[in-house]
Amino acid sequence: MGDISEGAGSAPFYTRQFFAEVFYDGGMAWDEKGKGDDRDWLDSIGLEVNVSIKLLRFINIAPGLGFLYAPDRPKHSPGNEDGPDERRQIYISIKGAVNF
Repeated sequence: MGDISEGAGSAPFYTRQFFAEVFYDGGMAWDEKGKGDDRDWLDSIGLEVNVSIKLLRFINIAPGLGFLYAPDRPKHSPGNEDGPDERRQIYISIKGAVNF
């Protein structure tokens, strides 16, 4: 017998909650020259907004949209001085659902 608590004609997904995260991230990396070169820390700050969704009654995910600003990053890549400002980035994320 089917689960009647969901009701007839229910959508196969529902939203549980919206949440936002403000973050600071710092890290250090190296390139093909190795760790010994003069690379400094790369810092970024940002905001990410997520919606917790339940799909098909058993898949909990939280897709999101984020924006970050990395002030230590060069504004343009070498050879691409007319391109967009690479210190600002928009990204998408998919996380396991979080319940608060």
